[in-house]
Amino acid sequence: MASIYNKYCERGGRPVFTPEDSAPFFSVLSELTSVAKSTDYMRDMRINALLSELMVCIMSESWHPEDKALPNKRASVLDVKTYIDEHYNEQIVLDELASRSYISKYYLTHSFKDQFGMTINSYLQSVRITHAKQLLRFSDKTLEQISVEIGINDPAYFSRLFKNIEGVSPSVYREQW
Repeated sequence: MASIYNKYCERGGRPVFTPEDSAPFFSVLSELTSVAKSTDYMRDMRINALLSELMVCIMSESWHPEDKALPNKRASVLDVKTYIDEHYNEQIVLDELASRSYISKYYLTHSFKDQFGMTINSYLQSVRITHAKQLLRFSDKTLEQISVEIGINDPAYFSRLFKNIEGVSPSVYREQW
């Protein structure tokens, strides 16, 4: 548990916090106590569900990866994520991201994956596909136009990537909406 707790703190989890509204915590704890005392045959499963609900309450109040109290290099990784969110439609090169943050590309790739659970490239693809889904749903733009707008200049690659991530082609996705 010590290593899990350390990782939680490294990623922005606060070891001590004061919730703005403690009612959800007390509600879940009260229900947890009640279920634990019962003889219901589903008791263990209900306890498990309530413990998960309690963890969600705790995490939503104590998890703040955007805190600038993180070490400088960790904060730089957050800046890289923000940069990708804002410039997803441009050509993004790892060497440039690293030099913008004044950290090595090796440290950047390792820290990004450690902090966000995915590689920089996977995150960039995810952001691009999310924007493509919005354009597919809410515009009449062609696949080629959407592809270029999200920063992928090859429509065939865009279609393959979209299908790989979403499980359906962009045109089928558009038809579903």
